[in-house]
This record gives sequence, structure tokens and C-alpha cells, in this order.
Amino acid sequence: MYTSISDLQYDHVMNVIRGNEKLNPFFQELKDFIEQQHDIVIFDFYITNKNDKNYIVALTNKNWNYQRKAYFTTIQLINNRILELCIEYNFMPLVALESNIIFENFTSIYRGKCYKLASEKAVSFLTEKYSQYNISFVNYSGFGWLTVFYTNEKEEKNNLENGINNLIAEDFHIIMKEFDELKLIKNEDYIVGFDNKE
Repeated sequence: MYTSISDLQYDHVMNVIRGNEKLNPFFQELKDFIEQQHDIVIFDFYITNKNDKNYIVALTNKNWNYQRKAYFTTIQLINNRILELCIEYNFMPLVALESNIIFENFTSIYRGKCYKLASEKAVSFLTEKYSQYNISFVNYSGFGWLTVFYTNEKEEKNNLENGINNLIAEDFHIIMKEFDELKLIKNEDYIVGFDNKE
């Protein structure tokens, strides 16, 4: 699976979602064909190569169920349609003849991008705003996880009791909403944790 895309590809799919760009006719027909038969939304496509084999990657609104019955038959039907469209549009037929389609959850990629951007802002913003509460540092430690470190255990306990931790979490939620253009992220989708250096 392809869990990351280039900045250029990311910008293109966002522009398609915003309505600023359109899919080319080849991909639009492929999108319509798949969406008419399956409960899934396709935002965009791109072509990639791995191990000397070409793949068409469909960026979707959710994970494709690879375990369901008749999966290989379904994929074969889609690949056959890709070949038909390549002939119809004279669109890179060598890609279609050797390709498999892969479904990649774009919403996961989008959330990861939002987490990263919001966390980069939060690290400096929260450290400065709450410096009087002996915050040692704020660390973005992974996908959807932000940790605020206090100087010692006593400070961590005090700020839990006096509600400062809740204020910090609320500020991070506000920062996250600044970057969540598509309104796909809920507060419970990410974690603000608290720890200390001791």
C-alpha cells in the first residue's frame, strides 16, 4: 500500500475536492465506473511504479475491504475497464496492460497532514503561552499524538487539578480546526497527553 503521496499529488487532490481542478476524462470515467458499483468515493488517481510494475492508485474516502468475497474478481473487472478506457482514450495503454489498481485511504493521509501542521504550530504556541506553568517542552511524537511535558511530577499534578491541562487541550483543538479544511477530524481522533521529566 502507498501510505504517502507527494506534495504535488496532495495539492492536486485537494484542488479536485475544492472544485478548482477536474479529473481528466479517463479518470472521471474510471471513477464513475467504480463508484456506481461500490460504496466508496474516489477523490483522485495517480500512477506509480514499484518493482518495475505500474499501478493506478485510487485515493478514496475510506479503506477498501480487501477481505471481502470476490475481491479478485472485482479487481479484474476494474482492470478490464481500465484497459477498455485506455483503448478508448489512447491513454498510456502499456500502463493498463500491466497495471493493478490499488485503493488508498486519502482521509488517513489528509488527517496525517493536518496533525503534522497543527502540531508544528502547537509546539511553539503552547510552550510560549503556558510557560508560566513550568512546561518543559511540547513534543509531537507521532500520528495524532501530542505530549506536553512539565518540569516535574508536582507541576503535572497541579496543572491537572487546576484545569490548565484542559485549557491546553482546548487550545490544541482550536489549532487543529485551523488546518482541518474538510472538517474530517473530531477531537477524539487525536490525543493530547501530559507527562513530566522526572
